[in-house]
Amino acid sequence: MFESLALPMAAASVAVPSISWAGSRFGALVVPDHDEIERRAARGLGPILDYRTLEALSPLSTNVEVPWHLLDPVVAAYVSSLSNDFVEMSDNGVTSLLSPPFRDLVLIKHTHSMRAVGSFPRLGRHVRAVVALQRSPRRFEETVAVARRWGVGLGIKKRNEFILAVRPQNPGLDDLVRSRIIEVVFARWLTQVAGTPATRSHALNWREG
Repeated sequence: MFESLALPMAAASVAVPSISWAGSRFGALVVPDHDEIERRAARGLGPILDYRTLEALSPLSTNVEVPWHLLDPVVAAYVSSLSNDFVEMSDNGVTSLLSPPFRDLVLIKHTHSMRAVGSFPRLGRHVRAVVALQRSPRRFEETVAVARRWGVGLGIKKRNEFILAVRPQNPGLDDLVRSRIIEVVFARWLTQVAGTPATRSHALNWREG
């Protein structure tokens, strides 16, 4: 069903349904980065669900050394406490070893009405997202305008397939919220697709919100 939206990455993607986060339920299409997933597995890491770790590492580009003096002292102190599973440190700076577990990702919410999407459009500010309507809306142009204003894609079911009426915008942001969404979807991917318990994470006391 997800693949029928005819997104460019659909042919190489894996469907991950039944994700719950930030007051909304949705599914996702993902293209796994098996190199990063295998690197994490070799080090005993799964999804990184610890808020402080993501907050410290999400601003750092992977495999690029950041001088210590450019980091907030509190962040620098926390980063220096991390193991070499996450970072590589020298006297000059720190290098993040953590990459996203997916090469591509799009969130998809199937619904009967645009009024029922809840907080889902807010996620579209950080990752690509598509609202998939189960039937064609009566006010088609108005619905298209709403989707574009939100910055989300719009799929409409016609017969047995979904037509992508509006392509999702690429937010182009690499921030903490995006990192958290990716890791939450990764946890679900491990549980459902790979059969690996999602509890293999850096910390188990992470709370959404």
